[in-house]
Amino acid sequence: MFYTRLDANLCNMLRAILITCVLCLVSVFASGEQCSSVSQYGITWEFESPVECGTFANGDYWVTGPVTITRITPDVVYSHVHDGTSCSHEVHCPEYTGDYQGYEYSRNCVAGSCEDYVIRNGWQVNPDYNTDANQGGAGYQAFDSRISATDGGLMPALPYTANPGESIVKSVSNETGLCGGFEPRCLDTAAVLTVLGEAPPDYGATVFRPPYVGDEKPLYSVGQLRTELLPDLEPVSGAKTLEWVRWRYQMVQMNHEPGNTGRLISPMVNFHDPARYGPSLGVNNADAALTLMLDYPIEEKMPALINYVQAGIDWMYAVKQGKCWCKGGPGIQPGFKLVPVFAAVMLGDQEMIDMLKDAYFAENHYLKESSQVSGRALFGRDDYWSERGYWEYLVKVDTGVSVSTSAYKDPYGYIDGEIPVEGGYTVCCFPGTWKGEALAVALMPELKEAWSTDYLFDYVDRWVTA
Repeated sequence: MFYTRLDANLCNMLRAILITCVLCLVSVFASGEQCSSVSQYGITWEFESPVECGTFANGDYWVTGPVTITRITPDVVYSHVHDGTSCSHEVHCPEYTGDYQGYEYSRNCVAGSCEDYVIRNGWQVNPDYNTDANQGGAGYQAFDSRISATDGGLMPALPYTANPGESIVKSVSNETGLCGGFEPRCLDTAAVLTVLGEAPPDYGATVFRPPYVGDEKPLYSVGQLRTELLPDLEPVSGAKTLEWVRWRYQMVQMNHEPGNTGRLISPMVNFHDPARYGPSLGVNNADAALTLMLDYPIEEKMPALINYVQAGIDWMYAVKQGKCWCKGGPGIQPGFKLVPVFAAVMLGDQEMIDMLKDAYFAENHYLKESSQVSGRALFGRDDYWSERGYWEYLVKVDTGVSVSTSAYKDPYGYIDGEIPVEGGYTVCCFPGTWKGEALAVALMPELKEAWSTDYLFDYVDRWVTA
């Protein structure tokens, strides 16, 4: 490109002018409307009376409130039977048989009491991360009762008066595949309606949707993006396209619960992936960031950049609530840190950068410093670990322990904890995902500020060159 031969400061100034011009043109044609309903991705919110409405930069809807929502389609399938039997992590609920409209009830332990629910096409207001959950650990939700830790009380009755500062997150259940446990075909789609006190700047055309999680609803501007930080690299064979990035991150990347529950509530269509397994999603996350670093004009990058940063904003605030990609099976977790870090750096949000530096991800959970070689990063988890368990796994003694604990660390601190046999996690899941993440940080050094250690980079360098 012609500006690669110009002085760097002049180049950055030209970029800023170009973005400003694009945003000005968008705002000229943006305006609020009066809507009796809004529809997106097959989901419709209907209102008691017309309200001011519009869309954010990524196309998601906002309305001004308070607003009374009379119907959200597809309609919810809902039934609740209160058992009342006491329950806990140690004392499980008794078996129950029955159905509602052909759907079997799912039994859950909610606040120490057994509850039976049928929920399909559920919705929540400001869903949040909550580890005080069913049988001790998986985050309550009201999207689909086949997913663990169901609490129908999280889904208000209609009509519902939504106030400013509320995100109404609606899901559409999938009925053609298995759901529950490690069968992830639970939700097809999800979409977000945001309720604001007043129309956002430019009626939302140059504003990111606030995070769908929790009560904090900051309005980041597209104009904040520090596009001068993006490298301008020559495309390579096999690189993803900007259109792929725009398409892949267009819909809300809902994944705010811990462990496998986070995977189960991630809609298949939104992620364009029926399995939503960590390695494939992590590779997507790295590929998208690397594509945004290629030598395309900034105006061509903007739709893809906006969608990717939007996903990062959602995950930043999920992390702020306590979300980590460090629970559940190891294969669910790798490759998620890059997205919120990229968003925080691009937006220049130092508070978020500092938070992410100390946050807990798989990159922290599975990489520890060797006790024998200073600065050497070794692979292996240390939760559920024992020296005896490590050797029993290596000699294949049947201990009755799930194979997922094969990611044990070396108790002596000399070698990586998992021997890569039988398709272990160092074969299927971690290094290949982390390689793209580490490359993105190497190409865009500003991202490294949100890493508290060099363990990831040491491990990837060793894995690639060994």
